Formats: sequence, C-alpha cells, structure tokens
Amino acid sequence: VVAALTSYGKLLWLLPGGAVRDSDPADYGVEEQTPVASSPALVDLDRDGFLDAVFMIGSTLVAFTQNGAMVDGFPIRDPVLGEGYGGALPPRPLVAALTDSGSPSVLVATSSGSLAAFDVGRRGALVPGFPLPVSRSIYTTPRLAGSSLYAVGGGFQEPERLTGWRLDNLGDVVWGGLYGNVQNTSFVSLEPVAGGETSASLLDEAETYNWPNPIREGRTFLRFRTGEDAEVSIMIVDLAGALVDELDAGSVRGGVPTELEWRTDAPSGVYFARVTATTASGREESRLIRMAIIR
Repeated sequence: VVAALTSYGKLLWLLPGGAVRDSDPADYGVEEQTPVASSPALVDLDRDGFLDAVFMIGSTLVAFTQNGAMVDGFPIRDPVLGEGYGGALPPRPLVAALTDSGSPSVLVATSSGSLAAFDVGRRGALVPGFPLPVSRSIYTTPRLAGSSLYAVGGGFQEPERLTGWRLDNLGDVVWGGLYGNVQNTSFVSLEPVAGGETSASLLDEAETYNWPNPIREGRTFLRFRTGEDAEVSIMIVDLAGALVDELDAGSVRGGVPTELEWRTDAPSGVYFARVTATTASGREESRLIRMAIIR
C-alpha cells in the first residue's frame, strides 16, 4: 500500500492489484486557503487490521481509511493547533500509545511552537499534560525514542534548541519519527486479522448508515463496510418508491470503511438508500438506510 499527497492536499492510495482511490479533505469541510499538507504517517488507527493515513492539512488533523472514508473521531480542529503553517511544510505526525484508552494517540507540532497530542480512542480529546511548549516555531518532525520525546525548535532569528521530555506512560510507538521506525524504512507491516474466514454478513449493519441525518444542507455521507472485497452500488428512492439518485462506489476493499458523499436538491421528506454489495463469486447482500431531508 502506498499513500501520496498532491499539492492540493488530496490523498491518493495505490492499493494491491493496482487500484487507485482518492480522499479529499475538502469533502469533509477541510478547506484551507493554503492547502499545504504534512507527509502522511501510515498506521492502523482504528485497529481493523488495515493501514490508515494521518496528516496535517493547514490547521486541521485528518485521517483516512484506504477506501477514502474519514476515520472515526476525525477531522480534529482544536485551537491549540494554531492557524496552520502557511506555505511551509508541517512536520509529520507521530503515533504512539500515550493514554490508557487502549487506542493510539496522534502527536503533532503546532504552528505556535508546541507539541499537542490527541487520543483517538476518546474521539480526538487532548491528551492530559499536552500541549508541551518548545519554542516559537517547530519546523522538524519530533522524535519518540525509548521513553523520551524530543523536539527541535527555533530558527528564523531564534536560536535553535533541543528539548526533551520523559514520558512515563509511553506505550507502543507505532510511528516514532520522520520515516516511521528506528531504521527509517517508512515501512509498516501488519499482522493478519485473526479469523480470516468469510464474514457471516457481507454488509456490516453497524457500519451501514449516513451522516448527518437528518440532512439539512442537501449534503450527507453514506458510510458502509463490507466483509469481503466487493462492488458496491447505492440506489436512493423516496417514500413512493420513485428513483431519486444512484451512486456507484466501484470496487472496495473488504473490512475497510468506505464513504460516498451525496449532494441533492430533493425536497424535505423521508428517503431510503439501498446499499448493495456484490462479490466476485456472486455473493450479494443489501441493506436499507432511512434518511430524512429537512429544508
């Protein structure tokens, strides 16, 4: 799996088999005047056995699954992140276990010269004890090594200095430096998820929904997760059964959440989205999402 960022802040995934998917932060309201993004860190943030990409774009921390969906709890917009790095490339985020939530935390350098950390398991809550002050500016990626955190601040008429902290509660370090691990290989290997047999349900009921619901501005995201690789299509009808719209998600990876944006000028009322997944072997399953539009 390869993840690359364009100059416009759009994330491109090169998946096994040569498939390419894209993720656009602008679809989620992340529209920065200067869309300069940090290089992504590749980590399994949601513990589903698949790598996600987490990066800063402007003053917002975002994370995407390989199928283009935003990871739960993101985007993170917090005043401590400042106003973004302008035309400068932000330092790459680090990922490590910093709390007892059982989930990783994402550590980022802010444009105001401090280090902030957000707990993914608590929907992006600021980790207690953070932010940590460094200097007026941080333009290099911090480093997690052993039980310590290091950052270099300064520059631009300010003396550079190295600051370090001992983190007594530091757990598993997933991405600890600019290029990931101590060998600087930028390579991440995940163990296969236990129980690789075919899922009893092709469409995960708990992961088949839309948000926001009700739809108030003619815009919503349809989210789903399949148990196997599948072709997914969505048909939207009104209460009378009349066809309103059709969406095609194409081929999606099994086990990874996917989202499609739906924009509509349909009037207020109740609508149903029929999500249908079909595997290469011909296995098919559908689920209905009940949606309301309020204008």
